[in-house]
Amino acid sequence: MITDELLRESAPDLDAMRAHTARTRAHVLARATSGPGRSRAGRRTLLGTSVAAILSLGTIGGVAYAVGSVPDLVTSTVDGFAKEIGVSGDQKPEMHQVADVTLPDGTRFAVWSGRTDAMECTAYLDHWDGSSRPVGSGGASCSDQFLEANRSTVAWAQGADPTTYYPVLFGDVDAGVVEVRVSGTFRGTGAPVDLLLTVDPATGSFSSVLPGSSGNPWADRDPDEWFPESGLTLSYVDASGQVLKRVDDLLY
Repeated sequence: MITDELLRESAPDLDAMRAHTARTRAHVLARATSGPGRSRAGRRTLLGTSVAAILSLGTIGGVAYAVGSVPDLVTSTVDGFAKEIGVSGDQKPEMHQVADVTLPDGTRFAVWSGRTDAMECTAYLDHWDGSSRPVGSGGASCSDQFLEANRSTVAWAQGADPTTYYPVLFGDVDAGVVEVRVSGTFRGTGAPVDLLLTVDPATGSFSSVLPGSSGNPWADRDPDEWFPESGLTLSYVDASGQVLKRVDDLLY
């Protein structure tokens, strides 16, 4: 890890925001150093050069968001990461919105992702409104190595109540996959999961809120187990109903 940048808090309740950014920081830094292995040692191994940061949404100002575009904060953060790890020009990933999900309390959670042979990045924003200045928080991570294990992610989205977090599953798939079956009992909430998610043909991505919530999803996590097994099985299905690939016990 060569960057651990905590940007200024923007919420009026500074105590709540500090607690949230501490939890978000832990999640972002964990995602930035994740690896494909299932063993504890494999999950803690840094592969390649990675960077991560908390996104301070107060820095966006009043700039409007046009449908189909990417918020300046996401673009500038990725540009900064690219410079940090020596990636320039057409080797920088073009970020695309891959998720915009409505949480049970009515707030929204959005994700942008981009990938080239030189670099892959993911950024997310809580309390996304889609058209004006966001008021929540978020995070981003980039790596100069493509990790297959990072193609599916469970992230914790902050709801309207800053002490309530909802698990959101998102990812991208190979050509030919039209649906993703998600089953099991999610370890993070103890809730059973049985979902059939449609893949967006335009982006090749899928997303959904998982059942349940948590007041502090990082509270009881072992420092040596940042990527525990989720209890979820993902089955990637083609148009004929055939399972092309299966991921057992997705790490989260």
